[in-house]
Amino acid sequence: MSIHNGLVAEYLFHGNADDSSGNGFHGRVEGAVLTSDRFGQPYRAYAFDGEQAFIEISPPPLLSSEAFSLSVWARYDEKASLAWWNNAIISQDDGGKNKNKDNLRRVFQLSTLGPTTTWHRMKETADAVSKSHLKRGVWYHITAAFDGAFHKLYINGELHDTQAGTLKPHPEEPIFIGKKNTNEKRFLFHGVIDDIRLYNRVLTDQEITALYTENGYASTSDAYLEQANELKVENVTKAKVENREFTVIGIRHCGLFSEYGKIVPQAMQSLQARKDEIFGRTDTETILYEPKRGDDHIEGYFYTGYLVTESVADIPEGMEYFHLSGQYASVAGEESRMGELYGFLDGWIQNNKLQKDWPKAFIIEVYDQDHPSEVEICMKILNRY
Repeated sequence: MSIHNGLVAEYLFHGNADDSSGNGFHGRVEGAVLTSDRFGQPYRAYAFDGEQAFIEISPPPLLSSEAFSLSVWARYDEKASLAWWNNAIISQDDGGKNKNKDNLRRVFQLSTLGPTTTWHRMKETADAVSKSHLKRGVWYHITAAFDGAFHKLYINGELHDTQAGTLKPHPEEPIFIGKKNTNEKRFLFHGVIDDIRLYNRVLTDQEITALYTENGYASTSDAYLEQANELKVENVTKAKVENREFTVIGIRHCGLFSEYGKIVPQAMQSLQARKDEIFGRTDTETILYEPKRGDDHIEGYFYTGYLVTESVADIPEGMEYFHLSGQYASVAGEESRMGELYGFLDGWIQNNKLQKDWPKAFIIEVYDQDHPSEVEICMKILNRY
């Protein structure tokens, strides 16, 4: 067994971003700074500031559509966001900018979905997602392996998820360390990355363990991992699936997804100013969101509304009536932890092999005035994969 067999590129970051495999795919450093590795040795890893730092490999090594493996060490800093989709560790992904070629330049993306690691494939197949929650300040060994039919994701030598899929290489698309090839700032990595290896073959379980324990190191992160079927934070309920009905009267709003943080509170205020016009209104506020379909979907719509107790014949001018029903996966917790709740629910749905009614069904947020600081997030479920 040799962890060097089949290497197409290797970045140990011993003072630079050169390819130590001998194949000459050296990295161009932009803003990343040499720092100490997981052993405490200085100038043996690269730190990324989450603002503008990255490493570009262009031209990249040509990956194989029949077999491929990626091994990397990463540590998220205290300022790293673990909410929603962000923090690209390494990617070969132009974000769909090359639309005239059917997005062929979207090859892979190892990033963060809420508090979980995700191996994102962008081919309308399920991503491989870690079953444990990340912790800031802890080193993780992450491995993705593809055998021509299935993608496997390993964390600290342990298999976390397996998903069917393909791999379509694209030699013209650069590989980026610490970002993806778009202007989306949230994908800039905030932390430290080290020891990246790319292979043209499938690593065995024994080889993955050898990489994890290389030079005698075993990550201490296991003591901090949280199983994704339990969200171990205060004032948060466990996720669940149940039959639900939502009868809502609301007002439609449109805007850029990037500006929702400003637009949504203003929209809720305009609704509250007209609440007395709604017959049968309860005190429970709701927001119905159109799901974001992808990186090129930049503008969407949503409804701010109230749950009502019965069907209404007279709907106020400028408002709409909805009766939504079906199976919904949901989680509830402090509104201040909204991003973490979304990331947790997405990971829980994938880990339990559930299929979202995506992107047809609204994402629903429910605000019960008996618990003014809490929110419940609901996503409609179709069936198991």
